[in-house]
Amino acid sequence: MSSEGKAAKTPPKSRWTQLTDEQLLQSTFHAHDPSALENVRIALPETSEVPEVEFTYNTKHTSGRLARCIHCKRDNHHKGFVLIFRDGTRILVGRICGFNIYGADFGVMQKDFERALDRHNVLRRRAAVLRISANFLQALDELRSDEALRKYREAKKLFNRDMRHLSAALADACSRGGNLSVEDQVRDLEAEAHRDEIREIADTRAGISISERRPGKPIFKTMMRPIGTVAGQEFFKIDRKLPDTILDEAAVRAMGLLASLSKDDGVLTSKYKNILMQISDLIDEIEGELRRLHSLDQAFEPENLALLARWANAGSIGRKHYSAVAGALRCADGDAEKMIAKPAEYLVPRPPALDEARQALSL
Repeated sequence: MSSEGKAAKTPPKSRWTQLTDEQLLQSTFHAHDPSALENVRIALPETSEVPEVEFTYNTKHTSGRLARCIHCKRDNHHKGFVLIFRDGTRILVGRICGFNIYGADFGVMQKDFERALDRHNVLRRRAAVLRISANFLQALDELRSDEALRKYREAKKLFNRDMRHLSAALADACSRGGNLSVEDQVRDLEAEAHRDEIREIADTRAGISISERRPGKPIFKTMMRPIGTVAGQEFFKIDRKLPDTILDEAAVRAMGLLASLSKDDGVLTSKYKNILMQISDLIDEIEGELRRLHSLDQAFEPENLALLARWANAGSIGRKHYSAVAGALRCADGDAEKMIAKPAEYLVPRPPALDEARQALSL
């Protein structure tokens, strides 16, 4: 027989290690109010049996009450475990106090329980993702065939072709944050003062009076003055791949990942985690392409087009004249004129299935 503080026998194989995935999914791991459970003892039973971890608890986020620790003999723990004996007797113990009673055996019990809890959480996310997988793949197919992709590609091609000098200059500016500046000629008062000081010394030595001195000419210096930041920068950046190409690749990867996730023949928890993480990264990538499609809207905002025209004219980009006219950017080169406008009825889709997938992954 053992008592508190003495070594206990090695516990039998934990039931948590023997449950199927379906049983793990149906299991409860958290106690809302551990003190309210049936058969909770406030004194350690006189037995050599090593109890098993039944639940974990964190009353700070549930009942708000401190739980009475079997080892400390007072209400002083928010976090801990419910341990259960074969006869149904329960005791509450803090995480550290469990080691004080059962030593290494408690570590074994805790690890078995926490591995089961970890797999339970992963299986919940897996099941949720698989439930929405058909809708997700269908939404991805519909997104790939949406008119916004074609219109984005054509607008990008047209801008790069018809305004190639401005396109190159904006790509460079956007690669450095998109902050635009123009050159300003301003009086260099410091240089003028220095010049006047030298002339005064020379005039004094030459016997030239103040009334005879001729005023110096103004000295100017060139300074860069910020005028704004480009909106819709993704539209103007150099693309390795356009959104339609990336979404085609994403669809292929999505099918492969979901097929791997559907396998249930002894797949390791770590492998499921890795697949779910890749699906999360894939959704990030899809949402990034949707943001890139939205950048066309931002790029053709009237205020942004006016900013681009002002900057291009100040820098004599391509030696052409630019102007913003009714939601379009016009480039004039002598009698030749080209104009770029936002595509008609341009609307970026937002499939609800993306939000559903995000919610499934966050369970």
